[in-house]
Amino acid sequence: MTGERKYGVCAVSCLPLRAFPDEKSEMVSMFLFGELYHVLGSEQGWYQVSAEYDDYIGWISGSAVHLITGKEYRYLAEGSKTLTRPAFLVPEEYSDHPFMILPGSSLPAFRDNSFVLGGKTFQSAGPLVTNDGTLNPLAQVPLTAMLFLNAPYLWGGRSLFGVDCSGFVQVVFKTAGIRLPRDASQQAQIGKTISLREARTGDIAFFGPAPGKITHTGIFLDNGRFIHASGKVRIDTIDERGIFSAERKQITHALQLVKRVIL
Repeated sequence: MTGERKYGVCAVSCLPLRAFPDEKSEMVSMFLFGELYHVLGSEQGWYQVSAEYDDYIGWISGSAVHLITGKEYRYLAEGSKTLTRPAFLVPEEYSDHPFMILPGSSLPAFRDNSFVLGGKTFQSAGPLVTNDGTLNPLAQVPLTAMLFLNAPYLWGGRSLFGVDCSGFVQVVFKTAGIRLPRDASQQAQIGKTISLREARTGDIAFFGPAPGKITHTGIFLDNGRFIHASGKVRIDTIDERGIFSAERKQITHALQLVKRVIL
């Protein structure tokens, strides 16, 4: 790695971010296509990086690293938009092989419904984003949330291929143009605290064994429905006690806090 190459971009559908430089290490988070990172160092074929989106630090395999210069980093970041439509397949003409770009991915240097990919400009026949002022956040949040319905639970995940509770909330709000931290305990510090009776579509609830110990989160939909990642992305109901699972016929998570971030 040369002195000027201190940046990188996720050039695949999704990329695991691990706690330590080892394939068997815990996946603490995940990059989506187009998301940028700062390179902090390298060790035995692994790179320690810090995510541009949420400052999360971890390790990615050197086989998946795509290094860029500071100039390239600034160019890709400028005008970057978030994919809000369902996943779509990038054809071979734009890459060595077809691959999926997933909701929540960043579209680098986005202009006129096109973005840069591997030095080529990808032009889409249909709209790729709706968070350009044509759809307000309160409408975007439930639309994206429903795209994830039945996606499998995966610790550290942020994609349709696997997602954890806070990763789900973070990516859904990313598509609405709202930047949230990565972990549920961090997200609980954002926004205005409200009562359960005041909750509306797009509000966020937090759960845990005690008020100061947040371990789970999810998003309010309409008509008393609540969507969250637990086993899979699912819809349950919620009351003052917490999340009620009709499938298990019991309260599965104790309610601690309700927040509004779309004011």
